[in-house]
Amino acid sequence: MDLFDDTPDHLVNHLPCDGEVNYHSGFLPNEEANSWFERLSADVPWQQEQVTLFGKTRVLERKIALYSDKLANGDTLSYGYSQVKKQALPWSPLMEALKAKVEAYAGQRFNACLLNYYAHGEQSMGWHQDNEPDLVQDGLIASVSLGAQRRFSFKHKVLKNRIDLHLEHGS
Repeated sequence: MDLFDDTPDHLVNHLPCDGEVNYHSGFLPNEEANSWFERLSADVPWQQEQVTLFGKTRVLERKIALYSDKLANGDTLSYGYSQVKKQALPWSPLMEALKAKVEAYAGQRFNACLLNYYAHGEQSMGWHQDNEPDLVQDGLIASVSLGAQRRFSFKHKVLKNRIDLHLEHGS
């Protein structure tokens, strides 16, 4: 990024090609971000999962929760990774409130939310593509970051170049 460019940070595309990533550092003011963090930490039914990688089964340290709209058949969305299939919960009032806030800001409707709870900076998620069949193809993905600053990385599927962003609390 050019140090003398006065374009607001949230309007800058951080990817060099084949995509768009815009960072919004001030999405939630600090006090509001603290409140969301406390309420989500306490009220979400967090789960730790078991995955089998390279023939070894282990419990993941990070905790997750998945919420979604109901599909045409009345079920909620399912989401799979590492040979684990996760069935979404219906939106809780707390999650509906956060969803509405994100939708108003983004100007777009979202049908699902995957929450990840990392207890410390050593925890992370592996490379993934967010290409589940129940997700909108090439749809916008919003990510809200609460708690300690975290690295969020993007890697081009063909060129393999990597971009790292550091997400602040409330971004």
